[in-house]
Amino acid sequence: TRLGSGFSSMDRGAWEFFFTWLASALEFGLELESGSKVTPISHSWDLAQDALSEEALGDLFYQNLVLLSPNLKDVFSAPRKILAMKFVEVMTTLATFHADKESNQQHLQWLGLRHVQY
Repeated sequence: TRLGSGFSSMDRGAWEFFFTWLASALEFGLELESGSKVTPISHSWDLAQDALSEEALGDLFYQNLVLLSPNLKDVFSAPRKILAMKFVEVMTTLATFHADKESNQQHLQWLGLRHVQY
């Protein structure tokens, strides 16, 4: 049956969202079956980077960080655009190396050493 005028733009948006999500999930499943090194963490990070610009993603990260820990707001003196870039860089590194415990530990230690002065 055809929905005709009963199919609103909201209905269309919901179906488009659902089918985009479903296609993404199926694609992810196929990648896992093919022996790809894609994991839920790396896949989720890729989706986030596809959905938002680096600046928007970093700004979202910053907003949530200071929402959860308001005392950190005074720690960040760099312009928000620079912070956004650095947050995305760190998250990309963590998402890239999360499955390799040794590499991830080295990256986290390096990150910690850079932040000792705080």
